[in-house]
Amino acid sequence: MESSSQSQEVYRRRQTNLLGPETQELHTQAYLEFFCSPSFMRALMTVLVDYPQVNYHIVNRQGTENMTNCDSYQPIAVTWGVFPGMEIIQPTVVDPVSFHIWKDEAFMLWGTHWASLYSPESTSHHIISHIQNTYYLPRQPRR
Repeated sequence: MESSSQSQEVYRRRQTNLLGPETQELHTQAYLEFFCSPSFMRALMTVLVDYPQVNYHIVNRQGTENMTNCDSYQPIAVTWGVFPGMEIIQPTVVDPVSFHIWKDEAFMLWGTHWASLYSPESTSHHIISHIQNTYYLPRQPRR
């Protein structure tokens, strides 16, 4: 396999079959999704100004803070395949509308899967609840 380009990785595999060699390509773009504190989010926003080629969506649990530098409805392909004699295959897209639905589940998991492991009076439960209620969920697929 080979890779090329900094903004997008391309993996190629050559196969030999009865009709001769074929090249199959899988294209993938950088993608990052994580939780961060309000102070980290502010620092991140300061840095992102210098990198306009990086798309971002950043949202809080309540959805009252929603920051993005891309179209609010247009999906972005982050992986796709190119195979001889076939249409382009797009197995993974990042959809801004779905992201807002997913963020509800992502924030909910802090409580249902993590905080629930501890007594409600415990320090661990309080820390996890604090993260669930105050952190941000940034998502950064590259253009």
